[in-house]
Amino acid sequence: MLDEKYYTKLVDTHQSKLRIDRYLTSVKVPTSRSRLQKLIKQGKVKVNNEVITSPHYYVKYHDLIEIEFPKPPVFPLQPEQIPLKIIYEDEYLVVIDKPAGLVVHPAKGNRTGTLVNALLYHTSLSSQGEDQFRPGIVHRLDKNTSGAMVVAKTEQSYRILSEMVGNREITRIYLCLVWGQPDKEGGTVEAPIGRSRIDRKKMAVTSFNSKTAKTYYEVMVKYGAASLVKCQLQTGRTHQIRVHMNYLGHPILGDETYGGTAKFPPGVKRKWSHQIPQLSQLVRRQALHATYLNFQHPITKRHMKFKSPLAGDIKKACLYLNQQRKAILDPQNN
Repeated sequence: MLDEKYYTKLVDTHQSKLRIDRYLTSVKVPTSRSRLQKLIKQGKVKVNNEVITSPHYYVKYHDLIEIEFPKPPVFPLQPEQIPLKIIYEDEYLVVIDKPAGLVVHPAKGNRTGTLVNALLYHTSLSSQGEDQFRPGIVHRLDKNTSGAMVVAKTEQSYRILSEMVGNREITRIYLCLVWGQPDKEGGTVEAPIGRSRIDRKKMAVTSFNSKTAKTYYEVMVKYGAASLVKCQLQTGRTHQIRVHMNYLGHPILGDETYGGTAKFPPGVKRKWSHQIPQLSQLVRRQALHATYLNFQHPITKRHMKFKSPLAGDIKKACLYLNQQRKAILDPQNN
């Protein structure tokens, strides 16, 4: 049975001999496996009235499992009338075209002015998510990254979408402007990402306390001082595309954290350096846009595809670069 705080389950014979987190996922407890693991480690799960703190416990026939879900936040999140561009919505999920500059969810010291606050005004989010400040959030975009993202509206859709993200069953494609012109037309960057040992606020390619990270990329257009690159995530590490493009020696234009705002950005040849000031004026944040989502609807199982047009500032930069390229290729008509 399920109420606002507790969930109980009696293990059947055919369901025994599974790890408890896998078992609870298999019987469709209305939350994600990662959240279940956190609840177990926090001592919120009992088996036969004994607290367990390891998800490695294997369930047995007739085990009585009790889960205590966290109480609602003392300071509930406030709905706020913030304009949103909705690409798609039904009773289970909503797909947003997030603008650059909008933080996805509240955090300590920053409980207002976020996408979550806007969604709470616009619609109902019954899915609590991983913690009280992230209802429905199954994947994130950085504050200054624009584009398409999906948010769960119910516990059931949250659990399924979270599993799909973890199993790489949601296709996420991005477009970005990087400095310079990569040597290869495309390829795979497979380099582990972890917290930088020099600056703990940054991520870095490192073998120290890192996780595997894989990004497919394809160079769409080589302009001059910059190139338009398509990236597809195969993993979902923090700042993954930004870190991997910088690792290739071609940081994303406007990315102040990973080399994209240098006076003479790496990868730019001297003959294109006159374009740097104008590009820096046109794009004042990382030129990264989530342009495409492709996934199976978690409830109806319908195949869903969503596109987000390139954000205005990045589009203007591409138009400028294209004009510059035409002027060089056909100087008599300029």
